Amino acid sequence: MNTIKKTKAPPAPGAVTFQQLVHLALEIAHERLQQLITIYQEDGAYDQDVVDIDYAVRVGVERLDRMRQRTFADYSEFDSEWFGIAAILKMSLKVLVDHDSFYGRSLKGAWTFFDQMRNTIEYVDVKGRLARA
Repeated sequence: MNTIKKTKAPPAPGAVTFQQLVHLALEIAHERLQQLITIYQEDGAYDQDVVDIDYAVRVGVERLDRMRQRTFADYSEFDSEWFGIAAILKMSLKVLVDHDSFYGRSLKGAWTFFDQMRNTIEYVDVKGRLARA
C-alpha cells in the first residue's frame, strides 16, 4: 500500500508574519493618532466635543505607547488592547458634532484604519497558525 504523507507548504518567502504586521499596525496607528492631536493643536477653535475627543485620543496614544513596548503572543492578546483603542475612536465619532470637518474626516479615517487592521491581523495570525499545524 502506497501512502502519501501530506505536508503543509512553508510560508511563502517574504510573507508577512504576525509580529511584523502588529509592529507595522502599531506604528501607523500611533502616527494617525498623533496627526489627530496635531490637527487639534493647529486649529484650536473647537467646540467642547472636540476638546473631549482630544483627551480621549491622548488616552489612545498612551495605550498605543504601552502596546509598542511589548510582544503579543497571539491575536487574542493583541486584540483586547487594540479593540480598546478602536472603541475610544468609535465613541469619539458618536460624540463629534461636525463629521465633515477635516478633524472629523481624520477621526473617521483613524477609526477605519483600526477596524480594517484588526481583521487583517487576525487573518495573518490564523494563516500563520494553519501553516504551522
